[in-house]
Amino acid sequence: MTNNHKLPRAVLLSGAILIACALAACSSPPKAATSSEGSSAAGNAKASASEAAELPLEAYLSSLTGLSGSYTDIQEKRYQQDLKRERITAQCMKENGFSYTPEATKSTSKSGQYGPSDHDLDSKSWVQKYGYGAVYQPGGTTGALDRESEKGADSKKSLAAASPNSQYRASLTAAGRNAYDKALNGADSENSTLTIARDWQQLGCSGLALHTVPNQNVIMGSSEGKTVEAAVEQFYNGYATWPGVAGAQTAWASCMSSSGFAGYSKQNQPASQIAAENTALWTAAGADGQPSTADLDALAKKERTLALADLNCRDKTDYRGTLRRITLKQENQFMADNKVALDALRATLQSGSK
Repeated sequence: MTNNHKLPRAVLLSGAILIACALAACSSPPKAATSSEGSSAAGNAKASASEAAELPLEAYLSSLTGLSGSYTDIQEKRYQQDLKRERITAQCMKENGFSYTPEATKSTSKSGQYGPSDHDLDSKSWVQKYGYGAVYQPGGTTGALDRESEKGADSKKSLAAASPNSQYRASLTAAGRNAYDKALNGADSENSTLTIARDWQQLGCSGLALHTVPNQNVIMGSSEGKTVEAAVEQFYNGYATWPGVAGAQTAWASCMSSSGFAGYSKQNQPASQIAAENTALWTAAGADGQPSTADLDALAKKERTLALADLNCRDKTDYRGTLRRITLKQENQFMADNKVALDALRATLQSGSK
């Protein structure tokens, strides 16, 4: 929905844990093949063709939302869903005596992510140039890009404030604005206990639109969704104890030690270390300053050396492939163990869409 849709926080955030875990792999499991993030499917040249397929939990979530395929496909489907909701909202508002202009916007992003993809981080030529992409990236320094990103967010807020619906609402009397808000979001839309899954009829035209064309958050707002969400969170919280994970970490760490980089016990530690050192440089430079080129170059050299050793050890130990196979096995078991809850959520969604 647009910025005019100020729905309850409980409505907007429901399901966030599931989506973060299922698509970004909580507690550091290997990433699912999320085309929405532009990531490589297997993350290791040694991975088999079967490992390039969607992981089970991602496939399940995609089946609920209808958002699957390439990143471009997903963005187009998301846009079409948003447009349907906006048109439903516009018709509903018209029936309530107000003007409303559909405001669905297409994404112009090509990859769906900021920073390097898994494909980049598994490419020797890319790593030799940029390491982890913490200090330098093809577009410039990370710190500088972060600041430009923040400026972009501010400009988007300004555009949103000048939207047709904001202008129309501002043209109404105080009483008219109250009536407009009630029609759009419901009489008690600030009530944090309201959810679309249960209370959509109390949430005005926005509630009707999201009930008719539900998004991920709405799907997970039902009691069945919350059951699945809790199960997924608990599942990923146990990632470090999955059989084989510790062994893969140990093999990688042993390789790093043999390569002259002792002291790391987990594969994500080198990248985190470089990111922290880069942040420290920019913090020391102040809000309007920039680290010296010499300091950035020195850290970038260290980053490239460390990242290349990391990549070599991941390749030698088949780190990504091993963890993906472990994840595939564990997720398949999770799907079997939680079949009743997963089927109940799907049934709830299907019955609600009729």
